Amino acid sequence: MSSKLKPSLKRTISRYSLETHQGHYLIPAEVINAVFDRKSSSMRAWRKYLGLRKKHLAQQLGISKSQYSRLEAKKKPSKALLRQMAMLLGIHVKQLNF
Repeated sequence: MSSKLKPSLKRTISRYSLETHQGHYLIPAEVINAVFDRKSSSMRAWRKYLGLRKKHLAQQLGISKSQYSRLEAKKKPSKALLRQMAMLLGIHVKQLNF
């Protein structure tokens, strides 16, 4: 994964980066609802919440859009993938793996 984000993607992520509250990592209700009510993966829920496109994230990971779609659909992503995605989305891995 490229450690340098495109400026437009970096601005989008920084607008939505979430702080901790009393040592807890916050997860927006929209993300939680997408995961539990609509059975979405946490990666997909966060991507949609942040207003990011698959194409942009795939480019940052150096993979095709279809490869990214398969990663996003995984029921149990690897710890390495969770770390990569959390870093790319600008959130803590605990916010992605709940």
